[in-house]
Amino acid sequence: EVSTCVEADKIWKNGTSAFQSALTKSMKGVTVTKTELSKVGCRRLNDGNRRLANPGVKADFTYTATTSVAKPAAAIFEVNLKTELAAEGLPATTKVTSLTDPVVLVASTTPAATTTPAAATTPLIDAAMGAQATFLSLVILSVGISW
Repeated sequence: EVSTCVEADKIWKNGTSAFQSALTKSMKGVTVTKTELSKVGCRRLNDGNRRLANPGVKADFTYTATTSVAKPAAAIFEVNLKTELAAEGLPATTKVTSLTDPVVLVASTTPAATTTPAAATTPLIDAAMGAQATFLSLVILSVGISW
């Protein structure tokens, strides 16, 4: 959360690197590959005086890590974010309201093992085809007996 929509706008336009740095400092061992910022709570209702929510900036991160890394505590991320925003001359946030659990996508970097099948010494027989052939033989035999 920030105090005003003007502050939210400044952070939204120029605060991407501050958010990336704050997350990197808060979660050791991660590399932030993408950060998307969006303003929240800055739309007014029809009467012009009421807002839907407090103004703020929402950040969505994509990052990579070589090991499992837990999300940082909101207080730790807030301190790092305030420091990074101030270093870039942007308004410091007043409060980090929540951090959601990360969605984990595991990418395998090891190639799948390949095996070469052994040469077949006997012909392959499909059991389903064998059952159909047996049924067909039984039908032909029954028709032949009934004549």
